[in-house]
This record gives sequence, C-alpha cells and structure tokens, in this order.
Amino acid sequence: MGNRQKRKKKKNKAMQNQGLPGQPNPAPEEQEFVDPETGEQVEPVRLPPRKAEEVLVVNRGNLFGAQNDHYFQGFLSVQEAGDRFLRILQDPAKAYFAVRDIVEKDPNKKQIIPYCVFTYSHFGQPHIYVMRRLQGATEERLHDLYSIGIGGHINPEDDRDEETRKLLEANAHFWRLPRDAGITPEQFASPLWSGMKREFDEEVSYPSNRLPRIIGYINDDSNSVGKVHFGVVFLIKGGRPDIETNEPDQLEGKLLSVEALGEDAEAEAKNRKGYIENFENWSKIVYPHVKNILSSKQ
Repeated sequence: MGNRQKRKKKKNKAMQNQGLPGQPNPAPEEQEFVDPETGEQVEPVRLPPRKAEEVLVVNRGNLFGAQNDHYFQGFLSVQEAGDRFLRILQDPAKAYFAVRDIVEKDPNKKQIIPYCVFTYSHFGQPHIYVMRRLQGATEERLHDLYSIGIGGHINPEDDRDEETRKLLEANAHFWRLPRDAGITPEQFASPLWSGMKREFDEEVSYPSNRLPRIIGYINDDSNSVGKVHFGVVFLIKGGRPDIETNEPDQLEGKLLSVEALGEDAEAEAKNRKGYIENFENWSKIVYPHVKNILSSKQ
C-alpha cells in the first residue's frame, strides 16, 4: 500500500475517511428498501456469509520426510512406494482439511487429488476413457487438451449438497473393492477413497460395477500448479463400455484402445498432433505406466 508517512496530510485525511485497516469504519447509514410497485418499505433478504472451500492437504514435510528422503518427481508406482504414502494419506492426523484459497499459494502443503483412469477390455483389447476439454471448460489453458484422468480436490463430506448426496447413494452399490487391494472397509470409507468415488460419479455417468485400485502417485514440482498438488492414481476397471461425461458443455469423452491412442490415424491425416502429444501434463506423466500395466494383462 506504500509508505503512508510520506503521503500528504490531505491525502491521509481522505484515506482515513474511507476507513483504513486498524481504524474504525464509520457506521453505514441505514438504507431503506422500497417495493417499486406498492411503494411500501420491505425488509431485505440477508444471505449468510459464504463458507470458504476446504480441501484435503498433507504437509510437504510429512509427505516426503523432513530431509526429503522420500521425494520423487513424476510418477512413483505403489510397488516402489510401499505403503508409506497411503498410510499418511489415510491418517487424519496428517491428512487434514484447509482453506483452498490459502493453500493454493503455499507449496509447503500438498493438495491431494484423486486421478482416476477408467479402463475397459473389449475382446482382450484394453481401452482407456479419454476426454477432451472443450471451449466451455473453465480453465482456458487446458482447452482442446486431452486427459485420461477423472478427478479433483477432496472436500469435507459436510460440504456436499443434497444433489451430490443422492448421486453418491445411487452409485454406492456399483463400487467393488478388489480382494487383493489390501484396503479395509474403514479405509474404503476414508476421505481419500470417498473423495475419489465422488469425483468419478460427479464427472462421468457409469451405471455399472467398477473396481478401483491405486497404482501409484504423481508429484510434479516443475510448475507452480504442480508444486501445490499431489496425485493419487486410481486404475478403475469397468465391465461395460457405457461411460459418458456429465459435463458435455465442458468435456467430450470416448473409449479408445491403447493401440489407437498410439497411432491416431486421424491426426496424421490432418497433419496435427495426436492424442498423446496433446495430453495435459499429468496424463503425459501417467500414461506410459498405465499402458504397461494394461499391456502386461493381455
């Protein structure tokens, strides 16, 4: 705001009248609200203050260790990570909710993002659900980029509106936990897993059974957005191809075989970049590992 001591007295006085921090603001004049049709005075409707959005975060030091002993850049598989990150993410003493507007500017806190990759096998050929962000998407820098990740921030359950609750209840019986996943029913109901299920059901419609499994983690400190986020990659296996986006004005999606993703004959014909070259950053990071997992299961 500048050095107030150097400002002219006249300007200081004018600023004081506007009510600077540390100085009492003049009491606002009582304003009358009049109905334009009847001319009668009416009581204004006063809305409650809007609650700040909270998201699930973990302190960087807890996540990677005080000496960064467990730090990685890019993708780390669950086999390489062991159970360390999952234990931390499911520990309410270390994974907690904080105001999003504040942590967006704090690289010492990592916002936890479930990143769900939906797969379906058609006659033994693995397919991946690929989405393209349209011009109607809110994030302009991602327009026309492709993504294989369904997900977003994890919010407290209390922040869910009635419509979201009904949506989750309607899809709850479709979720199946693989027997060898090593996840207890209590952990399956934790904020991490509940947030993953909510993000999936909000972004896409898939009225069928789905088996989620954590395959690894994403950490990308190469840019300002990545510095404040940490991805948990879920591979979600479906038994039917009936999946579609719930946001057709912002996203278009389709199932593509791993082979088609690599070839993309349409792109070659139009002399443009293919799907993989147009992936958003996290999809570029995780796709090679997803491809290897799916290819090894053929």
